[in-house]
Amino acid sequence: MRYRYLVGLVSILFVLTNCSSSNKQDPMLNVISTLRTVVKERNNPTPIVDPTKVITREMLDASSQPLILIRVPTRQIIATLGLFPGETLGAVWLGADGSSISTDNGILRATRGMSYDLVSADTGPTQKALSTVKAGQVFAYERSYKYIVEDNRDLIVTVQCELNVVKSTSVEIFKRDYPVMEYVEACNNDMLSYENRYWREFSGKMRKSLQWQGTDIGYIMIETLI
Repeated sequence: MRYRYLVGLVSILFVLTNCSSSNKQDPMLNVISTLRTVVKERNNPTPIVDPTKVITREMLDASSQPLILIRVPTRQIIATLGLFPGETLGAVWLGADGSSISTDNGILRATRGMSYDLVSADTGPTQKALSTVKAGQVFAYERSYKYIVEDNRDLIVTVQCELNVVKSTSVEIFKRDYPVMEYVEACNNDMLSYENRYWREFSGKMRKSLQWQGTDIGYIMIETLI
C-alpha cells in the first residue's frame, strides 16, 4: 500500500456512509466525519490518524455496523475497515481508498491494495483445526498461499502447520474484556517460519488474531470491534 494512501485507509470505511436513513444517527458515521476533518486540517500531506484515539467504547456499543481494526507494524498502518455490503466469498473488509482484506471466519484469506498482495490463502485446514483441536493435542496439516510476482507469474507458498490450544484467557478491546481461547499456529517450510495467533470466543467468533500475510508485509493484527 502506498504511504500516501494511509489517510484513506485510516478513515472509517466509505461504505458506512451508504447506510439507510434509519441509521443516519449511527455514532460510527460521526467518527468518519471527525477523522476526515482531522486529516483535512493537517498541513502534513500524509498524516497518520490513529482511530483508537477517536473511537470510544460508547460509539461501538451504540453502533451495529460491522467494523474491524487492523495494525500492520511494518507499514505503520493502523486503520478501521468496514464490511463490504454485498454477497462475497467470506467477508471483505474495505478501506476508504479501496484497499481491503478478506477473511473466512476471521482467518486471513486475501489482501488487496498493498504493495505485496496475498491473492488467496486456503483457510479450510485452519478452520478445521480450530474446530477440532483440544487442549493437550496438536493438529497437523498443510496450508498454501498464492501471490503474483514478476512477469505476472503465480507464486505458491506451501507450509506445514501445527495448531494447538495455548490457554483460556481474555482480550481487552476498547475497554471491554472478551473471554476467549488462545491458539497458536506454527508454520514452516525450508525457506521460512512463522506463527499465527488466534483469540477465539467460545461461540466460535474470532475476536482477535495476529496473522502472517507474506514476506514483505509480515504480520497483520486484526481485532473485531463490532
